[in-house]
Amino acid sequence: MTARRAFQRGIAAGASILAPRVAAAHTGSVPGPHDIWTHWSASAPELTVLLLPSAWYAIGLLALWRQAGTGHGVSRGRATAF
Repeated sequence: MTARRAFQRGIAAGASILAPRVAAAHTGSVPGPHDIWTHWSASAPELTVLLLPSAWYAIGLLALWRQAGTGHGVSRGRATAF
């Protein structure tokens, strides 16, 4: 690892330690994982941000697999994980 890369990782680690203090925007208790279904609403912008990149990924992955063969370039496991 180069010195520059180590420095960048150090900055990223330092920022991640400070970020929770800056990003704590909830009043009262922070919603837990069990609260996801009651605290999140599926509005159009949120769905667009989630679905559009997924569609682009699927289109590109299918084009890659058509030329290289299924599982080549990106394994099935990694594609499923996305």
